[in-house]
Amino acid sequence: MANRYNMNTISPLSKIPPQIFSNYKLVGGGNAIIAVGTAGVKWLNNGADEAHKINTAARNVNAPIDQFSQISGAMRIRGVEQMAAIKSTEQLYSNLNNMLWGDNDHGLAQLHEYGFDIISNENGTVDATATIAKIAEDFPQMAPKAQSKLTNALKIDGNTIELLREGVQLKDLLAKSTLLGLTIDPELNKQLTELDQNTDEL
Repeated sequence: MANRYNMNTISPLSKIPPQIFSNYKLVGGGNAIIAVGTAGVKWLNNGADEAHKINTAARNVNAPIDQFSQISGAMRIRGVEQMAAIKSTEQLYSNLNNMLWGDNDHGLAQLHEYGFDIISNENGTVDATATIAKIAEDFPQMAPKAQSKLTNALKIDGNTIELLREGVQLKDLLAKSTLLGLTIDPELNKQLTELDQNTDEL
């Protein structure tokens, strides 16, 4: 089961104190840079750098950043290293989008064989959170051979397979990803991206 309480290595991205942003706005006005402080700048850079990595990966596979970060965050709750979680999520989105867009008809046919389909967002991209949550409802009860064929069709790695093994609890794990601040709100992502660019100049 998921390592839901080992959060020591995970930095919340969506719970940045408002004063961080207000202090940051002082930067650039003469000596006002001191108002941020060394620790504050380091804290900002860590959060902004992580958001930048997730943002880049999400854009590479045409994924909504809130959905992308929710899945990678769920993997991190399980103890997966940050970059490994991002890479696994990137692979998941890429493969599901290929199925959705007709670039992997064989894999999609195998998915349909087991009664599953790909759920899409309004903009025509895959909703991976809803898709894997639906598959996970039945995955633990499937025969080992069927599980293997399904995961091969999806072309997913061990980190994503472990999410499917969560079964119906996967929805709870994804919710915890948001609750613990691991999901990046699209608007916050825009702010963090700006911080990532501007704090480099400090």
